Amino acid sequence: MSTPTPVTPQKHGVLHNLYVGTGAFDIIGKRKRWYIAFAVLIVICLGSIGIKNFNYGIDFTGGTQIQMPVKGQTGTATVDGVLQVYKQTLGHDAEQAQTVGSGNSETIQLRSAPLDGTQVVKFKEALFAKFKPLGANGQPTQQAISDSAVSSSWGGDISRQALIALAVFLVLVTIFLTFYFERAMAAAALASLVNDLIVTAGVYSITGFEVTPVVGIVPPDLPLSPHPGEVAALFEAPLHYLLDPAHHHVRSAAWRGQERHYYEIDYEGRRIWGATAAMIVNLSRRLVWRFGNSPDRADGSERISESSATRAKK
Repeated sequence: MSTPTPVTPQKHGVLHNLYVGTGAFDIIGKRKRWYIAFAVLIVICLGSIGIKNFNYGIDFTGGTQIQMPVKGQTGTATVDGVLQVYKQTLGHDAEQAQTVGSGNSETIQLRSAPLDGTQVVKFKEALFAKFKPLGANGQPTQQAISDSAVSSSWGGDISRQALIALAVFLVLVTIFLTFYFERAMAAAALASLVNDLIVTAGVYSITGFEVTPVVGIVPPDLPLSPHPGEVAALFEAPLHYLLDPAHHHVRSAAWRGQERHYYEIDYEGRRIWGATAAMIVNLSRRLVWRFGNSPDRADGSERISESSATRAKK
């Protein structure tokens, strides 16, 4: 009778164990080490903010912005080419130039110190002579090159309003946490908030990412273009249906030798599962915890994306 060969358990990395739920970081047991690490990170972030500051956008600092299509009669315009035309025409370097958008809507956006009307006209004429950008009708036209200006006073006003909004936000959050939670929990929440603000601001300062206010409007009839590798279908479902716990089902499946559990919501023959379903379930639970009643009384609808993997399993 042969002796069975012992099976050596397969070893996995830390990230894999965290993903499948079989591993974790010992935060409490090694809290001093984590305190030191985050203290060093905060010092680095504060140092960068104090020394390097931020890369403020045109809305804060003021300046002139020129934008033109990438496609032209003479070929495709490049960022380096636009910067070269700017320096040759005006005698100094622009502050920044980058490509924006993709495909037929791709453009080059250049930002500089404030330019007067004569300088703007001169630069736009030089750009058109060099690249001959195409307009909406497919013909070269100087009208395809747009310009906009923001005064330094407007930028200063935006900066002041942003600081006021941040101060008001911090005051309101502090008041809410103080009265809503116990003292120790409120102190921990405030410390976490301060940590997140400093680290986030520090990342912007260290990396040099542009800091600029953005106001966006999403119309209800916005055409959506789902990525075929990520989304199989787009559909709408009533919000009260999605938030109803009666529709939240826990399923299981074997994956890489491990039994995995996930949430699934069935709606008119469609499966909403995985991360999307988990976010909906979490939202439903938070509404119950916060308001103390069933979320199935909510009204409205929410657009849900269905994974291409779901379609493959149907």
